[in-house]
Amino acid sequence: MNKNVFHNNFLAMNTRMDVILWGDAQEKMESVFCSITACAEQLEKTLSRFNPDAETYLLNQALLKGAAFKTSAVLTEVLAKCEQYFQMTKAYFDVCYQNRTAGSIWPIQFNADGTCKSIQAGVQINFGAIGKGIVLQEVDTILKNNCIENALISFGESSILTRGKHPHGEYWPFAFQNNMGIDAVLELNNDCLSISGLHNDAAHIVNPINQQLITEPLGVCVQTDNAMDAEVLSTTLIAAPKNQHEEILAAFNIIKLLYSDS
Repeated sequence: MNKNVFHNNFLAMNTRMDVILWGDAQEKMESVFCSITACAEQLEKTLSRFNPDAETYLLNQALLKGAAFKTSAVLTEVLAKCEQYFQMTKAYFDVCYQNRTAGSIWPIQFNADGTCKSIQAGVQINFGAIGKGIVLQEVDTILKNNCIENALISFGESSILTRGKHPHGEYWPFAFQNNMGIDAVLELNNDCLSISGLHNDAAHIVNPINQQLITEPLGVCVQTDNAMDAEVLSTTLIAAPKNQHEEILAAFNIIKLLYSDS
């Protein structure tokens, strides 16, 4: 078996993506890495709320003015998926929570002409809690289209995509640091992993129902077969009260859930 290993990394969305591929010709793996880089860069140009040239930035400016905005096919699809997650999580995952009145109504309305408009004043879009998952889902498509069987993609060390197995084992091992409060080693093959934790970080996750920052020390790790699902749930399970978790989880296909409040 060819165990030729390729490893490289690049910066995207203010963090680093590490790419490990093995088992194919070096030239092919280099080409796939270039495709991954280009994909991440293009999605960042679409999803960034800070870059004045990015589509989401321009959308937010229109929303503040109460104006209609014609979104691209990519952004339209992303917003539609986020509305679906909003419903699946009982409104505890909400990319529109900033500057809005809390409620269970999705505030972005699409019109027949392809434009969208907010039905609530002050709404702003923030893809920070799902952006890495969106990128990793597209990376997964690139791997499949190029018949890459073995890969580990680590996006900021908290969002993981694996395909196949480690070059020296039957799985990709993933161990937690002690400060997560979780003692486990996961054996990953064709899996997606997302980790959210507040042990050493400043509070950054908001409960969109009551608009309060979550400050309790929490750690959540979600293993699924879909990168976007994993990202959504790792945030939602911190934002939502525990008595809502069972109903929220029932809407998803979960492989493993690790949770710590120590």
